[in-house]
Amino acid sequence: LLDSGVGGLAALSRLCRYRPGAACVYMADTAFLPYGAKDAVTLTKRAEAALAFFRREKASAVLFACGTLSAVALPHLSPRDFPVFGVLAPAVDAAACATECGRVLVLATEASVASGSYPRALAARGIRARQIACPLFVPLCESGHTAPDDPLLRETVAQTLPQGCEDGADTVLLGCTHYTWLVPALQRRFPGAALIDAAGEAVRVCLAALPETAENISPGAVCPPLPEAAFPTAYPDTAAHIFPETASGAEIFSAGQPSGKELLPATQATQPPCAPHAAKRPTLPPTPETEDPARRFCGCRFVCTGDAAAFARAASSLLKFPVRVSSVSL
Repeated sequence: LLDSGVGGLAALSRLCRYRPGAACVYMADTAFLPYGAKDAVTLTKRAEAALAFFRREKASAVLFACGTLSAVALPHLSPRDFPVFGVLAPAVDAAACATECGRVLVLATEASVASGSYPRALAARGIRARQIACPLFVPLCESGHTAPDDPLLRETVAQTLPQGCEDGADTVLLGCTHYTWLVPALQRRFPGAALIDAAGEAVRVCLAALPETAENISPGAVCPPLPEAAFPTAYPDTAAHIFPETASGAEIFSAGQPSGKELLPATQATQPPCAPHAAKRPTLPPTPETEDPARRFCGCRFVCTGDAAAFARAASSLLKFPVRVSSVSL
C-alpha cells in the first residue's frame, strides 16, 4: 500500500480486519508529503519509483491508498506485471449507487480537484458533482488533530465547508484517504448525508480480486471467509467500524460491519442507474467484536521515506498499536 502519510492506514486497518496477518508492506512517502500540492509529472514519477520498490519486494498487488495518486498518476502509469488498484473508481461507483438526487459533493486535495478526475468519472455515470479542495485537512490528520471536538479541526471544517456548500447534494465523497480519520467531524457537518469512504471501497474491491492464498497470508493467520460478490441489501457503516465510540448520524458506505440501513436494489431504487459493475459491489462479512491489533498487523511492515520516528508516532496513535518503521529511499 502506498500513501503520502497516515491516510492509507485507514485502508490498511480495514484490510487487516478481513485478512488478519496479511503480508503487507505499507509505504508512507512523507518525504513528498503532501501529494495534494504536487503536479502531475512529479506524482507520476513518484508513483513509478514506488512501484519499482514494490516489485523488488515481490508484491503480488499494489493499492494506491491515496485519492490524489489514484486521480492524477494512476491513469498515466505504464503496464505492470501485477495489479495496481486505486481508490477513485470504487468510490465513484459507491457514490453513484448512494445518491438519490443525482448530485455528489467531492472533497479532495488540490491536485485531485485540478485533475477533474472525480467529476468526469461521476459524469460518466450520469451524476453531477461539485468539488471542494480541502488542503488543510491532510496536515491536521498528520499532526493528530482528528478528534471531532478538536478546536482547530472544528474551525477548519467550518471555514473550508461553509453552510450551503453541498449545493443540494445528498452524498459526500471523501476523495482523500486522510479524510477517513475525520469522519466523525464530517458527520457533524453533513448530518443525514451519505458519506462515501474511498479507502473502504478500495479495500472491498481488493479483497474480492485477491482471494486468500498461502502466499499472501502469514503462517498461522485465521481469516474469515468472503462471500461471492453480490449487490448488498445492507451497506456497512464506517463510523461504527473505525470509530466504535461514535454514534453514526449519517450513512457511511464502506467496508465495515452491517449498519442495518438498507438500500433498494438498483432496479427498484428511485435514483440514477448505477454502472453495471457498480451493482455488483462485493459484500464483506462482520468482523469479530474483539480484536488483537498485534495479531491483525503481525504480517505488516511499515516503511517511510521521510521522518520515520514522526510517522511511527502518528501511525501508532491511529492504529492503537506500537508501529515500527524502517527508513527507505526512492
